[in-house]
Amino acid sequence: MKSIKITFKLYNLLALLVLIFPLKNTIGQTNDTLISYVSYSLTGPQVNGTFRVEVDTETKKNHVTNMVYSDATDGQYKITEIDFMDIENEGGVYFKIPAQIGLIELTEMNRDKFAFGIVNDDVTLKARSVSFNIEEVVEDKYMKMRLSFIKGKFEGIMEYKYEDNGEKVETYTIHGSFQYISPLYLKKLKSKK
Repeated sequence: MKSIKITFKLYNLLALLVLIFPLKNTIGQTNDTLISYVSYSLTGPQVNGTFRVEVDTETKKNHVTNMVYSDATDGQYKITEIDFMDIENEGGVYFKIPAQIGLIELTEMNRDKFAFGIVNDDVTLKARSVSFNIEEVVEDKYMKMRLSFIKGKFEGIMEYKYEDNGEKVETYTIHGSFQYISPLYLKKLKSKK
C-alpha cells in the first residue's frame, strides 16, 4: 500500500512539472516575440556565423521600415518591402516578398519582382535561390500601405559577386527567420497583456 501511495504522489508531481514547465517557457518567450528582428545563419567562403538584427523602438537600437503595395502587373497579391538596418554594424537585410501567407521561391529568374539582400561588412549577398515560408500576415486597418505584422522563415543559397581579374561568384547557404511588428500594433499587443 505504501508503494502505491508513493507511486501516486510521484506521478502527480511529474504531471504537475509537465504542466508548469511549458507555461514557464512560453512566458519567458513572450517578451522576445514582441520585437521586429531578422535572424540568420550563413555558411560560405568569407562570412560564416549566426547574425541577428533586433529593432528596439524605445532605445532607438537599429531601425526597420515597411511598405506594402499592390503588384501593378498582374494584381495577384500585395508585395511588402522590409528593410532592417543594423546601425551598429553598418549593415542590414532587405526583403521584397509577397504580403501573404504561403511559400515563395525567390530565384534569379524572379528577382525583378522579389528581392532578398544582406549587407555584412563589405560583402553584399543577393538571393540566388531562397525559399520563404510566410507564416502570418496582419494588414494595417488604417494605413493600407503598411503591414501591422508579418513573420516567416527562409532558407537557400545566396551569392556574392565581385571583381578580381574578372567576375567572381561565391555561394553561401542561409537559413533564418524574421518578424516585423509596426509600432502601433506593438502598443496594441502590449496593452492586451
